[in-house]
Amino acid sequence: MQTGTDRKRKYDSKTSGAQAKLRVDADRKREVSNYKHIAISQEQLERTVKGICKNVATALTQVYYICFGNEIERIKSKHSGATLCNEIRLMYDKWAARGLNATTLNEIILHLAQGCSIPPIFTFRLDISLLDGPDVLS
Repeated sequence: MQTGTDRKRKYDSKTSGAQAKLRVDADRKREVSNYKHIAISQEQLERTVKGICKNVATALTQVYYICFGNEIERIKSKHSGATLCNEIRLMYDKWAARGLNATTLNEIILHLAQGCSIPPIFTFRLDISLLDGPDVLS
């Protein structure tokens, strides 16, 4: 077991100027390499999604389609097979409920997650005129 003095000496040697600089420089090269790879894949995703939704979405709503694409990529890194399709289905339902075009969402899925096609299950719309009266809603 190390004493407090030994631990402090070890910490000081790790964080001394020269030692810390070597570690930071080594980390920086790895971080730049990782960022470059991520930036390239993000640009490809954005170009793909913008190409799909250019006729449907305005510049402001394209951001939401890109967010949907990002969620698909995140889910693809965690799941595969039927679980992937189920998770994408949940994301599809979430973004369709927010008002995004269902056909465009499905097209994005076909481009980003081959093998997962999302047919609509059902659409629920509450028709208030079919209710007995206003007391039903309270």
